[in-house]
Parts: sequence; C-alpha cells; structure tokens
Amino acid sequence: MGFGTGIEALVAWTPSVRELTMDAVLRVPLSPATTRRSDRRLIAVAVLLVGLMLVCQRNPAARVSPQAPLGPSPVAALSVPAMPQLPPAVSEPMTSDAQSEQAVALIDRAMDFIEPFEGRRRRAYDDSTGHRTVGVGFNLDRAGAASDINNLLTGVSYRALLRGDRSLTDAQIDVLFRHDTQRAIDTARRQVAGFDSLPMDAQLIVIDMTFNTGSLHKWRKLRAALARQDFTSAADAMHRSHWRRQTGQRAQRLIELMQGLAQG
Repeated sequence: MGFGTGIEALVAWTPSVRELTMDAVLRVPLSPATTRRSDRRLIAVAVLLVGLMLVCQRNPAARVSPQAPLGPSPVAALSVPAMPQLPPAVSEPMTSDAQSEQAVALIDRAMDFIEPFEGRRRRAYDDSTGHRTVGVGFNLDRAGAASDINNLLTGVSYRALLRGDRSLTDAQIDVLFRHDTQRAIDTARRQVAGFDSLPMDAQLIVIDMTFNTGSLHKWRKLRAALARQDFTSAADAMHRSHWRRQTGQRAQRLIELMQGLAQG
C-alpha cells in the first residue's frame, strides 16, 4: 500500500483527524517564541497531513484501492468478428497412385475387350493374314518380337516358340498380352488427339484397332473425326476401309459400337 493511500486510510478510519488538524492550525500561534516544542511538532504533522490529503483529493485517478476489483479491459470488451470459413476444395489434383490405378484399370478393361476377338492359343499358329501368332494375338513375325520374348519370358526360346515346339502357360500368355495392350494404349494416345477425353467405348475401340493393326497412322480421317468427337464420321471412315473387309465380324462389331456413340 502506497504512502498516500495509507494517509487516506488513516483519515477514513479516524474521521475526527481532519477537524483536529484544522483546529490546531487555526488556534496555535506560529511564533517560535510563543509556541511550545510539542505544539510546533503537532502543527508540522497537521500541515503535512493536510497537504497530503489535498494532493490525493486533486488526483482522484491516482487513488487505487487494493481491494477494488479491476474492471474489464477495454480491448477485451471489443467485439472481434469471426474469421470467414473457406469453402472445402471441390476437387484435388489426381495423385500418382490414383493415376497408376486408373492406368491399370484401363489396361484390364482393354484386355477383356480384346481377348474375345483374338482368342487364346498356347502354341504358335498362322492368323488370318498369314502371320505367325501365339498367345492372345502376339505377332511373332513383327519387328522386335524375338527381343520381347527373350526379355519378358525367362527360359523360353523364341525359335522353339516360332516353330511350335514350345507351348506357353496362361501366366506367360498374360505377360505378353499385357505388354502388347500397354503398347497399343501408348500408341493410340500418341496418335489420336484428345484420346483421354474420349468416352470409354471409343477408347476401347481405338485400342483394339491399334492392337490389331499396329498403328492408326494412315487413318487420317478416322483420327480427325475422333479428335473432334464426330463419331458418325469416325464410323463412316471405319466402314469404308480395307480393314473392315479383312477383319469381318470384328470390324462390324466395332463399327456398331462407334455408331452407338454417335446416337448418344
């Protein structure tokens, strides 16, 4: 407790001190010759008390009672608006894992789509065009076939397979089939503008044709029609091709699917 506060407490506790002090100052003469030492001491104390009380009364803001609770802070009383909540993200970029899963799903669907047209053979045979073939449409006569057999199938002789002296297991056939399907997808995506934005049926048609013919490089009208998603023109380009007469029912089925896309 401060000195000024102690004086105020003394005055408040003894109400008659103020009157006694004022009487002492008025009644006692100030001449040192006529004033006793005790009276002079009393006058000095009284004057000191009066001065201190006047100072405290003129500066009421300086008097703080230790027992009085402090009021709320002006800053705390201000109303602070809540921060606006951001809306949740509508979409997020596809992660590498999601992209990988999507790529695997496309390969699986393409393999299921292609195999009924190609069939599955454990030993080499000659297809409708005279090419030596094994598994699910694996062309043993094409460039790079020997390297693929040596790299993908451990312990399998390309020449023995070509002669028909060696058969493949289903697991080995699937390895070759998946490899060829992935290559057909990569070629189709490279040659057909906007491939990934095509409907799934259109993608499967393009993948199957690429798997069957090896490339769509010479199919300019077909590729242009697919790029603008003009499925009527695409079906017409397929119908007018030599490929349709060569592949028969397979081509007819793909043309019907493309026409269905044109009809919505």
